[in-house]
Amino acid sequence: MTPPATVSLWDDRTARPPARPLTDEARQADVLVVGGGIVGLTCALLLARRGRSVTLVDAVGVGRGVTGYTTGKVTAAHGARYATPRSTVGSENARAYARANLEAVGWIRDLIAAEGIDCDWHDRPALTYASTEAEVGSIEREAEAAAEAGLPATLVRDVPAPTRVLAGVRVTDGGDMDACAYAAGLSRLAEGAGAPGRRIST
Repeated sequence: MTPPATVSLWDDRTARPPARPLTDEARQADVLVVGGGIVGLTCALLLARRGRSVTLVDAVGVGRGVTGYTTGKVTAAHGARYATPRSTVGSENARAYARANLEAVGWIRDLIAAEGIDCDWHDRPALTYASTEAEVGSIEREAEAAAEAGLPATLVRDVPAPTRVLAGVRVTDGGDMDACAYAAGLSRLAEGAGAPGRRIST
């Protein structure tokens, strides 16, 4: 028996933005963006809003690659990421990294609200946790480092979860969303951001 192909949780819930032909006009754009995920679409949108002509190309379609197979989590916490930079590149660089991540989360949340992107956004905390005694010490260090870096982070012990949680770093000021729907919204905004004749091609 052949196993079913892996299917994105979001893929069948979102209409695909239409593909555009790679016209001669599109080939003459100032900037070529390769990849129609959240990163590529965000770059295309910001460049177009700054007056650059942009062509975006993607092999499988907007939001259907890495973006379409994410959890849809938007947070400044990415696992245990703050204790190591604090010890290797210093506290100030860890704080700069935290600020950049918090600004990015805020930018996404504000864009969704301002542009009415229908992507099922919900404010939610993120949790990085230890499920074994051996991991508890690293989680405690991560909680301290994340808070020192400026994240809204706290160490938690009692977490209702369907798995064993001995300790966790809880970081608020994030959220989750339908990643494909958000990508489709970015695509529409990017297409509408240009002067006459500019197009985002997929």
